[in-house]
Amino acid sequence: MIYNANPNAHIFWISIAPAGQSLIKKVYAIQEDIGLYNEILLQCSAQRGFSVIDPYALADCAQISIEDGHHLSVYGHELVYRAVRSELASYLSHTSTKSQ
Repeated sequence: MIYNANPNAHIFWISIAPAGQSLIKKVYAIQEDIGLYNEILLQCSAQRGFSVIDPYALADCAQISIEDGHHLSVYGHELVYRAVRSELASYLSHTSTKSQ
């Protein structure tokens, strides 16, 4: 639907962050569920041509979320910001080079 409205749209999805310890203790198999969801995102991206940004790949997982183990900490938000900024800068430089 988005591509019908704007055929030149480029969609970026952000992967789900790893669960923090308190969420792991509360929710059975949450790590596996997050892994499966992120794998589905990657499969869909290959089929539909959108990008998946994984800001957490090289991060300290223990610091990504606040105490609830679910919501991002300041560190987690910083990871997302840096990854999105980098991806957008790359996309925009590629787009501007293409239009010249």
